[in-house]
Amino acid sequence: MRAARNSLLLIAGVMMCMMALTDCSRSPLMPQSGGKPYEVVLIGDPDSIVYHELDADVEGLPQSEPSFDILKTDSATGSELLARNVVRVSIDSMRYSRTHIRYDQDVNSSPQLMVYIHTPSVKALRQELPPLGGRLRQLLTQAEMKRAQAFLNKKHNDEAERMIEKMFGVKMRIPSDLTSSKRGNRFLWLSNNQSAEAQRCICLYEVSPYPAQDMSVRDSVMRRNIQGETDSMYMQTVAGTTTAYKQKRTDEREEYIVRGLWEMHGDAMGGPFVQRIIPKDSLRTIVCEAFVFAPGMNKRNPMRQLEAAIMTLNVEHGTLNMER
Repeated sequence: MRAARNSLLLIAGVMMCMMALTDCSRSPLMPQSGGKPYEVVLIGDPDSIVYHELDADVEGLPQSEPSFDILKTDSATGSELLARNVVRVSIDSMRYSRTHIRYDQDVNSSPQLMVYIHTPSVKALRQELPPLGGRLRQLLTQAEMKRAQAFLNKKHNDEAERMIEKMFGVKMRIPSDLTSSKRGNRFLWLSNNQSAEAQRCICLYEVSPYPAQDMSVRDSVMRRNIQGETDSMYMQTVAGTTTAYKQKRTDEREEYIVRGLWEMHGDAMGGPFVQRIIPKDSLRTIVCEAFVFAPGMNKRNPMRQLEAAIMTLNVEHGTLNMER
């Protein structure tokens, strides 16, 4: 009886352990993926055809920066296959009639995005990949955005998030290092207040509806709320640098993403910004904006980290549909 009882207890213990393992977001039975954010291992790329698509400039930055940091290899075993992002090219005229892309999650490690590019020939890859390049970059960028948001869910600024909900009636995740704040009339500026490294900022403000292409509203808000050492110094949009995209949230409502450059009028400061413009109702629009000031530094990663944060903003019941 005691042996049977011990056996039952052992079985129950094993079952409880298995339930605990399956409850985790990352299976402990799979190794942790390696590499840095926006780093990609590229396997079997003839003539660097895929490399050039991944190396395309990031949109909306003041200087040229590649979309990804690429580690290129003809074949990979071991640690390369455990990377967080892997793109593998397969050329086979017997199996593939055209170039196409597919992907899997957590193949060899976790979290991991494994992208497969299948093509019948090098010639077909050279001709058919460029129209697919945007989709390839989007897949990898979305994977990194989701990882950044998963990190935000674990480590974030509760106090700033309560302030946002109280002021604007919306919820979003704020990076834990954005601890400095400045309030205005329906305006909130959050910053890490760094001088030795990149200054990272998020602003939220509420305005009447306005076209996303009209930056005069942004300039008016920033002139009132973000000034330099004197009243003659204020933030403004660099003319001719903005690009607006319309997209739908999961509740089918439309919103805009705007990218561009900002500068400080009367001072030698500037950098990139990205806005999320969200109509809340027929009379009010919420604008959530991220920008950085990082002279002499690369700006891709700090901007994308902030963009991941502003994409968590939840207005009423609608959240961003990333699969656009």
